[in-house]
Amino acid sequence: HDFNRSYAVDGRLGFGQNGTISGFAAETETPGVRSDTHAYNAQLNYRSERWRIDSGYSEVGPNFNPEVGFYARRGYRRMDGGVRGTLRPTNSWGIHELSPHVNHFTNFNFRTGQQETQYTHIDNHTEWRSGHRLSTAVNVTKEGVLEPFEIYPGVNVPIGTYDHAEGQVRFYTNLAAPFSFEVFQLIGGFFGGERFQSRASFSMRATETFNAEISVERNDITLPSGPFKTHLGRLRLNYSFTTRMFVQALVQYNDRLNLWSSNIRFGLLSDANTGFFVVYNDIRYFEDILNSRFTRPTGSGRTLALKYSHVFDVLQ
Repeated sequence: HDFNRSYAVDGRLGFGQNGTISGFAAETETPGVRSDTHAYNAQLNYRSERWRIDSGYSEVGPNFNPEVGFYARRGYRRMDGGVRGTLRPTNSWGIHELSPHVNHFTNFNFRTGQQETQYTHIDNHTEWRSGHRLSTAVNVTKEGVLEPFEIYPGVNVPIGTYDHAEGQVRFYTNLAAPFSFEVFQLIGGFFGGERFQSRASFSMRATETFNAEISVERNDITLPSGPFKTHLGRLRLNYSFTTRMFVQALVQYNDRLNLWSSNIRFGLLSDANTGFFVVYNDIRYFEDILNSRFTRPTGSGRTLALKYSHVFDVLQ
């Protein structure tokens, strides 16, 4: 009487030259659980040279339980949509493309119907012929907090509904160049207070085989219950031995938990992005690295995973 079963079906149907309908339906079985164990999604998409239009609906029951998989959120209903245009002006200060767009999604609590999350993103991307790109956006957000939580030691977010707006600017130089950089700034409301987020990154490309990126992110947050700051440092490395064999590494440091984490992945690809993969993860607190030991098992650890996948045609 100790088991878990998952069933699912998914598909995609194209209509005309630009439209698709896609979706999935899933169900799980767990002893003692008989209701609200489903999940499904439906998407309608339109793609053309000038326009991209998307709309969708998702529902995940609170008892949906795929134990061999992973689902970040349960017990919600979600509606989403978006419209993006692509304009390519001529003789306009070296501008190659303008991409105005609007994205929106809303999440509702499955049982109560209360709106938990709402996010509207209004943006425009401007790309120059040099490869440089500028993005200016306004986000309108809404968060319904059903249970109070501690967001930082000594700083709590109480139950309530939080309506905010925020502005963001992102600029980066030509990513295909040997050296490039990116800056990102965001300022706006955050759980009844204010947040100022800043991120800077620097990238390097050495031919087509090696590239690296280092970035630093800072959050300066002031809430009614107190202010706090967080920092995140990240280093990415990618090296391709051949077009089908590569190694990737990600190392980052989070001062909120004083935690170092690293991920190293080796891949040997076959067809359709399948093949053999080796993944190593290492998560440690900073003082544990200095002492060359694990002193706090919660949140730290090492894992090694090996995966092989192969696609074959049963009709041939």
